[in-house]
Amino acid sequence: MADLEAKLIERETSVRAKLTQPNSAERIQILSECTTHGSRFLVTGGYNLTSDDGLKAAEMANRKRKLAEAKSDRRKRKAFEKREKEAQEVLSQNKEIDKLNAVDLKKLLTWYKVPAKDIGPIQQGKTIWKKIMDEKEKEPSYEKWTDEDEAALVALTATDFDLKDTQLGRLEASRKREFEGAIKRMPKDEALEYVEGLFGMVNNAESTAEV
Repeated sequence: MADLEAKLIERETSVRAKLTQPNSAERIQILSECTTHGSRFLVTGGYNLTSDDGLKAAEMANRKRKLAEAKSDRRKRKAFEKREKEAQEVLSQNKEIDKLNAVDLKKLLTWYKVPAKDIGPIQQGKTIWKKIMDEKEKEPSYEKWTDEDEAALVALTATDFDLKDTQLGRLEASRKREFEGAIKRMPKDEALEYVEGLFGMVNNAESTAEV
């Protein structure tokens, strides 16, 4: 049954793609959903994986994965922030351990990541909390979700991006920086000779292309 559903999804994806134009946002979106070489072939009629569409589709698929990870991370960190706030509110009341009720203990122990199954009856919870206080265990730490984190998450939702934003584009930019750094470190005569050689390569390539 699962195989049949997978084939139906693949067929639907392929049919949708045939109705789109190359280099269009819709084509790239559909390609990013393909999971097999067969589905990619049906989508494009056999395209080069290094084509603009292929590179952008790969980038989009990667962004979807990172977006899911970022949302999961945000959910966990926000949840911990809430637990910390609730626990600090209990602590601000300066209650003696014997005066803590079941709700108070749950907030405090959950903050310290004590499994719910270990908290048990209220007296057991008080015993665990007393041990934490007596041993002066450090308060749990975590990275708060910041505006910068949110901005990075929002950026992952963008579907309109250029080739420079793809893995190949980032690699090319990195290689260019490395090249520029190497040129700057060369003696002047050697650098000029190297650059002249590059110009010659470019001119030869252009001449070959024209033929």
